[in-house]
Amino acid sequence: MKGISKEFPWPGARCGWMEYYNRGADEQFERFCQTLDNAKMIEVCSTKLPQKAIPIIMGDERYQPYRIEKNKEIGQRSNIITDILNDIPYITFNPTNGAFYNTIIFREDVLKKGQHLKIENPEAAALLKSWEDAEPNMSLDKHFVYSLLAAEGVCVVPTSSFASELQGFRVTLLEENEELLKSTFGKIKKALMAYCESI
Repeated sequence: MKGISKEFPWPGARCGWMEYYNRGADEQFERFCQTLDNAKMIEVCSTKLPQKAIPIIMGDERYQPYRIEKNKEIGQRSNIITDILNDIPYITFNPTNGAFYNTIIFREDVLKKGQHLKIENPEAAALLKSWEDAEPNMSLDKHFVYSLLAAEGVCVVPTSSFASELQGFRVTLLEENEELLKSTFGKIKKALMAYCESI
């Protein structure tokens, strides 16, 4: 399975495909491949524009040097994020080595009900309260994510929204302004420490 969402900086142009090798060599494997095809045909829509653009983009002689340079830049951002978050005892994560995103996982038993952040903005505090009231059994990582948004204005995505049993959140490494990147992850670090030590 392959796709462009992790290679092209083209928001909204999500296009993927499946490649099979020796599909006709085994009857059961052929049925398995057809089942995958059928499942995808009912889940996704046509992506005609990206499909037409992919060979042009990937076939251009500038594409590979572009990818190498972009991966290097994102790898440098990964190093910045690692420097900022590495000494927090409540989380674990791996450097991305050029991926567009990273996943920060809370260590086991770190998250508990009742943890909170100080929220200066009364409207943001009221909004968080309304979300808590609407979802009394909210996952613990989602509660942290909402609290981070209300307290610091930083938006990340809880890992529980990816049907994961791990508690954490996903961040992107696409911010090109290094000072803004450092500021944002400084806010995340401050919030992580305050939240995990709040009870």
